[in-house]
Order: sequence, then structure tokens, then C-alpha cells
Amino acid sequence: MTIAVVGTGSAGRRHLANLRALGREVLAVSATRGRGTVELDAGEVDCLPTIDEAIALGLEAVVVANATSAHEAATAAALDAGLDVYLEKPATPTAASAAAIATRARGAGAVVAVGHQLRFHPVLDALRAVVAGGELGRLLVVRADWVEHLADYHPDEDYRTGYAARRELGGGVLLTQIHLPDLLHHLVGPFRSVRAVGGQLTHLELDVDDSVTFLATAADDLAVTGHLDYVGRPKRSILELRGTAGWATADLVAGTLAVQRSDPLGPVDVQDHPIDRNDLFVATMADFLDACAQRRAPRCSLDDAVAVLELTDAIRASMAGGGDVAVGRA
Repeated sequence: MTIAVVGTGSAGRRHLANLRALGREVLAVSATRGRGTVELDAGEVDCLPTIDEAIALGLEAVVVANATSAHEAATAAALDAGLDVYLEKPATPTAASAAAIATRARGAGAVVAVGHQLRFHPVLDALRAVVAGGELGRLLVVRADWVEHLADYHPDEDYRTGYAARRELGGGVLLTQIHLPDLLHHLVGPFRSVRAVGGQLTHLELDVDDSVTFLATAADDLAVTGHLDYVGRPKRSILELRGTAGWATADLVAGTLAVQRSDPLGPVDVQDHPIDRNDLFVATMADFLDACAQRRAPRCSLDDAVAVLELTDAIRASMAGGGDVAVGRA
């Protein structure tokens, strides 16, 4: 059986190549490319202009990797055909549209995974173990910094033309880099409320948010601050946690975790977890395929994606109106 990948941009081509490496037959779907082929390092892949034509051929599953604004329609078509779906992040632009997909998926008995591949980063696994083991004591504050210049995403392209820069395609730094809200939810969520500032604040001449800073409140009044922007250089993906018995800093770009247990004051323990970035995409896809085979929930579930989008909805509402916004009621 064949897996169809909807979308032939960088994410779609990556999934096509990884699925082939995992031993699966693949087919591309692209309304813009139309009928023809897609060139990969490992050879050509047939391409069709519509998902309906792909479904008519008989599929095992569908990977939705087109523009965010088009995710819901492609996913609905796949679910209505009784197919499991791997849905690129962000699942949809809003929590309401993602929740509608979740309802549809439950009715169909389908497996739906979301491409939050950084959940498979070994540094995050190590950090979660430190927190779960109580090594930092009661957490007092969590800080996160997630920056990368938009022009560095695809250096051979005009950054203003990509989906990440275009409102009508579901762009903006908050959704494009939803990895940060997702990892914070995965690590210390869920969240009760959030206050945020940001918007189109830089020189990049975009019509989407390119800088966002927020303060969210989790259980036990834990303060969680996050910042994302499209102009930071070099790329930085940092999570800092401070508790009553120590602190930890996770650098997901460098692949390091530094931990100090300060009660009593001890040495800084630095762990190295080097990893090839594509290995994270492969691990996420392999988990989805196994979840389909075992009929189990994937590690990156759609229900989690809905909760994370409730946070991003609340952040946007706070940026627009000011003040605290309850998460889940934006």
C-alpha cells in the first residue's frame, strides 16, 4: 500500500524521502505542481494534482504537509476515506479547527499524529526525567527563548514568499515556531492563563507576527515566559528551569543539558546529546506508522495539539486586546 504526501515544499519532500527510507511506497499530491513527478535525491516520485485522485488509487495513510491554512480540508478528505493521517505542525491555525478534526478522527476511529518532532529530542527526554525526578525541587520559573532569522529558513528563497511569512497561508512566528508552546505544554503544562505582547515589530516587512513574548501561568502558580522572533541570529532554542533545589538549561540546537543541584551547591553536570535533525523527523514518522499498526495513540497526539493551539489562541487574543486571557476561553 502507498502513503500519499500532500504538499511538495521542503516539509513534504522531507517526508517523501524519509518514508522511502522507512521502506514505504509513496505518492506526492500538489495542486500547484500538478500531475507529473517530484525529484528527490533517491529518484523521482509520481505526483497527482488532488488528494481525491490519490485516494482513488488505494492508500495506507496520508501525510498532510501543505500550507497550514489548507490542513483541515486535506485531513477531512483523508479521514472521510477511512485513512490515518500524519499532520504537519501546526495542525491548523486555531484550536477550534483542530478540535473539529479531532472529533472527525474519533468518529472514524483513525490515528492522527502531529509533527511536533522536537518531542523526540533526547535533550528534552533528559530534561523531563530531571523534572519528574524532583531534582530541581519545586519549579519557580521556566524561561524559553526561540529565535531564528526567517531568511535562514530557506536561504535560496525570498523569505517574503514562503508560507511562514504569509497570513493567508497560516504563517507568523507563533504558529510556525509552535514547537516552543508545544514543548512548554509537554514539559510543564497545561496552562491556565497568559499575557502577551508582540505582533509585526521588526524590519522584515511582513503581514504576520514576527516577534511574540508571553507570560503564562501553569499549575501551582508556576510562571512560564517565552519569546519567539524571526530576526534572531544565530538560531537559539533554549529552555531554562529554576527550582528550589537547582536549575537546568536545555539547548536544543547544541544538543546539551546543563543541570546544577544547588541543595547542597554542587557541580554543573553537562550532558551531550548530539543528534542529526532529520533523525527527529524519522522518529516522529516511525512512531506514527507504529501507532497505525498497533491502533494506539501516537506520541504526538491531536488532542495535545488542540491544547497547544488553545495556548496560541490565548496568546493572540492577549496581543490583540491586552491583559490576561484564560487558556481555552480565548
